[in-house]
Amino acid sequence: MSGEWVSGDFNLDDVKKAVDNLKVYPIDMHSFHESSSGPLTFADLPTLDFPAGGKIKCFVDLVPDVDSDVPKAIIKESLQSKTYEDIPAPFGMKSKATGPFKLDIAIMLQHNGKHTVIKVFHFPQLMKVDVARGLCYGTPYCFNWQGEVKTMKKCIHFVFERLGGFQCRQHVFRTSEEGKPENERSQEEWDFGFDFIEQKGPRENIKNRMLRWVTVQTSCKDSPIFRWPPVLVEKSLRNLAQDGVLAQVHTSWCLTLYDIDVRVLQALAPLFSSFSEKALGLFGEPGAGKTPVARSVAMALSRYYINRIGQQGEVEPSFRQILRPDIFDDGTLPEQPFKKLKAFTDVGNIESMSKERWGAAKWVKGQPRIYCVNDYDRNAEPKNDLPILSHRQGIISYVAHKDFLNMLEPAWCPKDKNEANVMAVLKRTHILLNTKTFLYVRPASEKETPVLRIPLDDKQDFLHLESRAAYDYHRKGGTEMPKDFDRKVAWETEWMEKVMKGDLSGLKYRCTIIKKNVFSDHVTPSLQPQLDLSHALVKNVSNLFEAPNPSSARSDMEKSTSSDAQSKPSTEASTSSDARPSKKVKMEPGIFRTLTSSQVGGAIDLDSSPEKPPRPSVVEQSLTQQLEEIMQQDEIPNPGSVDFPCGDEAGDAHDEEDQLSFGDDMDVVEQEGAGASKTSLQTQASILLCATAAVPQHCLSKIMDVDDKIVSRIYNNLDIARARFVLAHEKRIQYGGSARWEDVEADEVDLGKGLVENYDKPKLNTKWEQWLGVVQRGSPGSLRLIRLDPPLTKPRSPGPGPIRKRDWKPVAKQYLEGRRIVLHTDGARAYKLKLDQVQHCNVVHKKKQVKVNGKAA
Repeated sequence: MSGEWVSGDFNLDDVKKAVDNLKVYPIDMHSFHESSSGPLTFADLPTLDFPAGGKIKCFVDLVPDVDSDVPKAIIKESLQSKTYEDIPAPFGMKSKATGPFKLDIAIMLQHNGKHTVIKVFHFPQLMKVDVARGLCYGTPYCFNWQGEVKTMKKCIHFVFERLGGFQCRQHVFRTSEEGKPENERSQEEWDFGFDFIEQKGPRENIKNRMLRWVTVQTSCKDSPIFRWPPVLVEKSLRNLAQDGVLAQVHTSWCLTLYDIDVRVLQALAPLFSSFSEKALGLFGEPGAGKTPVARSVAMALSRYYINRIGQQGEVEPSFRQILRPDIFDDGTLPEQPFKKLKAFTDVGNIESMSKERWGAAKWVKGQPRIYCVNDYDRNAEPKNDLPILSHRQGIISYVAHKDFLNMLEPAWCPKDKNEANVMAVLKRTHILLNTKTFLYVRPASEKETPVLRIPLDDKQDFLHLESRAAYDYHRKGGTEMPKDFDRKVAWETEWMEKVMKGDLSGLKYRCTIIKKNVFSDHVTPSLQPQLDLSHALVKNVSNLFEAPNPSSARSDMEKSTSSDAQSKPSTEASTSSDARPSKKVKMEPGIFRTLTSSQVGGAIDLDSSPEKPPRPSVVEQSLTQQLEEIMQQDEIPNPGSVDFPCGDEAGDAHDEEDQLSFGDDMDVVEQEGAGASKTSLQTQASILLCATAAVPQHCLSKIMDVDDKIVSRIYNNLDIARARFVLAHEKRIQYGGSARWEDVEADEVDLGKGLVENYDKPKLNTKWEQWLGVVQRGSPGSLRLIRLDPPLTKPRSPGPGPIRKRDWKPVAKQYLEGRRIVLHTDGARAYKLKLDQVQHCNVVHKKKQVKVNGKAA
């Protein structure tokens, strides 16, 4: 039969002729197809009435006039997970089937708006007719095989595919040339075939060499790829031909995060958890170690994701794929159009692609991306206005956002450079810029906030001393890994687990050694041969790491620095040191902080460090706040500043629940200052009083006739102090736990919504801000607020819906389970979770009856 198929206008002989060169194969996973209703109907299938008794293997269930909506998503999910019982009626099975079987489903739209559901069952073994009838929601029919089972099976599925509508097929047609489907081949067959292609396949298509080879090998019975789909073989050959053009996947790297300078690692720590959404750009001076840092970060992320999905034995840590971060290293960034740069840095996009002369570069959603370039304007760097002592002590500062952009000016493509394109890249990229004196850190944001600046002039290399030697060995072709590589990976794994969860407190860091043999100019020449590498001074970078306690045993982290300082002084040197008086070497104070080992040749005392100048004010950008808090831990306050109660001392003067703990590195009121910018403590205290009284910030500068900056600074610091108090106070909140049962209430509240991009489901583009509150009755101070992650909704939706079980379960298990709690909530199903020693009481919100004209409305 030629032309289109029309219902009732053909016979079975026409169908047999159409399927003569086809073969039908069962497949393990369903394939889903959706179209309008096809030209054929159920009447065109070769069916007979269902028998009254006996046994049967293949049958069809017809359910006409289905008035309900088609739950396509549920059907797909249930078929893919093999949970057929979860398919709602009448689209699934009426009872649960035992043993394996194949199921094809077609759902067609009728002219009256209702649906017709046709289900074709294929069981490998005979089953009783009554059992088969119990699986059907509608009318069961059997097939008219006419003595030709194989041919009629092809005819049935040929007609079935032309019914149209929404179809879930578990059978597929193949021509004789295409061969059997992929799932019918064993893993050994696939591996052997692909190995054969890699070893024997041509790499170029000169004089149709590839086409000739594919045609011969797929049609030769003795070939390992006999009857393989030619398209698959051609694609494999194209991939092999492009190996010389595309960047190779690297799975071997000798460094870890343990080898990175502590200042750089501290700056990167709060950014790690956002690398699934933001890219990392490393700009600046060549030779500082941007490439090894980029590769170490990429391998750390790769190892973390592999451990997370539990595929350590199947996937190697590497660059490229979502488990393989991608690196653009030392390319010419100014020649890259902003269109490509935005595609590369948009990590949160579902899929990004850049067309190139060899084909296309593609990145999947969440695949970390890093680029390293040297392009920046050295002459545009802002002048260093820090005092010498502050600069050498590692005191951080900030530069204006405009000055920072001026330094990056040469890095952008001049053809389409404009403010909108530049800010689009900055919104997607965390940027680190190293100059000869500073490291600039700008977290990804569209806001023009001041940029953090960290002094680096005493040691510009991003790697530790012995790590640089390992990197040079690897770069020159060395293949052996460092002896302590496994220990470094274990340290990195523990560090990454905390950082990726957003837990930046108590992170371990390796001390950065600035220089070695620094005392060689201050001791007598006779002692110089005895001086070893254990005399290394460690940079005091605003207390990036905690000072070692001489009285306590060294921790594993401190012992791990033995690769930098491992030699011990000789016995003769220690003996001679006992006979000599202590030597006091006059050095410029405040530069160094501590020695990594004991003295040699005599006791060497350093002058105590002077009091540090005040820390810079806190800015609004959240990631920058985290950077500053980490880089300024344990700040020593200036004696001229106002003493506010904090920590344990404040607990003696005030009640724990009422006083604000600002922390050791945080003062709400700044120091008085000097010159024209001087603001008296009385004025600052007045501003703080107004802030606590909820006076609007924009009104206060006019009321008190003071500068906006000091008002903004005090208001911001007060907000931060309150947030810190809440975080510290919540750690002490406990529910129940006593001999008697305690009442605890829980409920959620919606605070607003906003539009987001959702490429998978464009209609669900509304993100809600939803919070959960838990409080013990009779104790308002026990209120705990937890931010939830509700699902996306339509813009006209009245709300995100009730709390979900996946959000409530971790909260309930952490704070309520096993504590003798009577939980009072609304009727949300998530709250009904069964927990040990937790009884649920459902609270019904009764609305007041309103009457209009004497009738209830």
